[in-house]
Amino acid sequence: MCRILVRCGFSGLLLSTTCQAGANPLFTLGNGGPSGQPGTQINLKDGASVTNVGGGAGMGTGHPDDEINGISNDAEEDDGTICWSVDPNSTGVGGRFPIPGVNVRHQAVRNQQPGDAFLATEAWNIFTGLLPPPVSLDLFDNVLVINQAGGWVDAVGFGLHPDVGPLDTVTPGTPKDDVNGLASRMDNGSGGYSLFFTIANGSPSGLFLPGPPGLERGADIFFDPDITLPGDEQLFARGNQLGLLPGDDIDALVVFDRDNNRLLSPPDIILFSLRAGSPTLVLNNRSGADIFRRTGMETILFISNEQLGLRFEDEIDALRWDGLVNGNMLDTIDHRLNGLSACPADLSGSVNPSSPVYGRPDGVLDAADFFYFLDQFVIGNTAIADLTGSADPNHPGYGKPDGVIDASDFFYYLDLFEEGCT
Repeated sequence: MCRILVRCGFSGLLLSTTCQAGANPLFTLGNGGPSGQPGTQINLKDGASVTNVGGGAGMGTGHPDDEINGISNDAEEDDGTICWSVDPNSTGVGGRFPIPGVNVRHQAVRNQQPGDAFLATEAWNIFTGLLPPPVSLDLFDNVLVINQAGGWVDAVGFGLHPDVGPLDTVTPGTPKDDVNGLASRMDNGSGGYSLFFTIANGSPSGLFLPGPPGLERGADIFFDPDITLPGDEQLFARGNQLGLLPGDDIDALVVFDRDNNRLLSPPDIILFSLRAGSPTLVLNNRSGADIFRRTGMETILFISNEQLGLRFEDEIDALRWDGLVNGNMLDTIDHRLNGLSACPADLSGSVNPSSPVYGRPDGVLDAADFFYFLDQFVIGNTAIADLTGSADPNHPGYGKPDGVIDASDFFYYLDLFEEGCT
């Protein structure tokens, strides 16, 4: 029986340079996290190290109540996928196992989702929209690519709190860092970095950044050619140029500055999400997990929350546009997961609910996994046991959760168990 499985560890991939760079991002945090970092600090994850490379006064945001909401490099490739983070209240939709089963839902159940970065299972063309299979995987889901701490594809992750691996459950109420911005590196030619960025409504530095002063500057986009040098910030676009309303707050963005003039022009393309409660979302009944596209004089819905495996009530906090490896999502996810084994039926290291490895994959496929699935099936845990809408591999609902736990889910898991690990 043929099924989509991520072939982690496959060698000889012809890598996209954009995707390679995107694996080591610049990122920001929300104010008030346990790491104690201000919400205007720009960090660089470079392999197994995380360093502060700018922001704050260097981006005209030196007030302690300022918060940078979105950051972006100058994106280039027409075909790509979305890497993003979510806010602490987002849960995603039910777990799916054709890819390693660690997604937004998996992390939300374990109370540790806001410090992670996730990658979509689909790909898009910036002009035409969703790309069909085999470029996309037709799963409308996501997979964890950077954990807030170690224990996933490297020993560090983002270097944030809580300091646990993605398979651990965090006690409710534990303080958690919230990744608020993501971008690939944008070298400025002088050994530093340039960025497009937005600030949260209410940030005091909105009174001093370029453009009409005010405390409601959340829909404006700025450009900084050197994120360590104060006073060189530029206004790239006003919110009304993007079709936005007073009070809107851009939560995350990707900028395609096609003419490289650092001013919004007709060739440019902007992808962005809005903070929940923004007037434009309320007026159009749209979600904080939807992504919009601005081209020319038109702003449209580009990617819906459903296409990312998110709920209407969820909220995207950061966005990054990643190029594709070998032109498809299967190889792109393979590359980003960097050698993790693909074993979708591996669910537990023990049959004993009191064991610390109960409900934690252990790299071994055995009876513990089967009986753990049965436990979740019996108690009606849709996050684990809702796997498919049909037992027929030729049915369009095969491998896609349908909100109902029934015999088709049981037999689907048996298929996964029989296929073993790759």
